[in-house]
Amino acid sequence: MPIQWSKKFETGNPDIDREHRHLFDLVNLLDTALEKPEPHILSMVFLQLAGYICHHLVSEESLAARYQVDAALQERLHREHQTFVAEIGRLQHLMEASPVKAARDLHACLIDFINNHVLTTDFALAAALPGNRPPDDYEADEAERRSFALRLVGS
Repeated sequence: MPIQWSKKFETGNPDIDREHRHLFDLVNLLDTALEKPEPHILSMVFLQLAGYICHHLVSEESLAARYQVDAALQERLHREHQTFVAEIGRLQHLMEASPVKAARDLHACLIDFINNHVLTTDFALAAALPGNRPPDDYEADEAERRSFALRLVGS
C-alpha cells in the first residue's frame, strides 16, 4: 500500500523535508514493484533505495555536525542510522537468495524507519537547527503524529 506525504511528516526544515519526500517516492516505487515482483526490477529498486538512504543519512548527520546540535542528539542520530544501515546490509545479502522476501522486508523496514526515526529523531534534529522552528503545532500534535504512525505501521 503506497504511503502518502502529508503535513504530519513535515519537520519544518525544507532540506530534510525534500529528502523525506523523495524517500517516500522511492518507498512507493518499491511498493509498485512488489505488486508484480520481478527479481531484476526489485534488485534495481533496492539498489536505488540503498544508495539514496546512504546519501540521506550522511546529509542528516552532516547537518547535525555543521550546526553543532546537542551531542546526545547527534549520538542518537548516528546510532539509529547505523542500525538502519546494518539492516539494509542484511537485506542486501538476502536479496541475492530471495529478492521478493528481501524487498518485502525492506518495505517493512522503511515503514518502521519512518515511524520510529523520521517522526521522532528527525523532528528533534530539525527543531535543533538554528533558524529553524518546528511546525506551529509540533508540541500539540505529538500525540496525533504517534497515533498516525501506529496506524501506518498497521497498514
